[in-house]
Amino acid sequence: MDSTSIPSRGAPELLQRGGVVDDIEILTKSSRVLATTFDNLVALRNPVSFEALRQMGCVTKTNLVSATPITDEQLAAIVDAGYSDE
Repeated sequence: MDSTSIPSRGAPELLQRGGVVDDIEILTKSSRVLATTFDNLVALRNPVSFEALRQMGCVTKTNLVSATPITDEQLAAIVDAGYSDE
């Protein structure tokens, strides 16, 4: 994982390969944004709902707007829910 501060105006061009936001300027008035890239991602078989994350204790008052640390047990619960057959 890598995080870098970049100009918000150039963000789409700089992050074309794996960006998840097309128009960063509608999300912030700041002249710079923090771009985070990940080396590896694993797609879960089933989406884990916001309510399920809340029940696991993974949602804080910021409602996932900012980074939220989770415990090993919470990560295991998310993976279990993401691969469950229910």
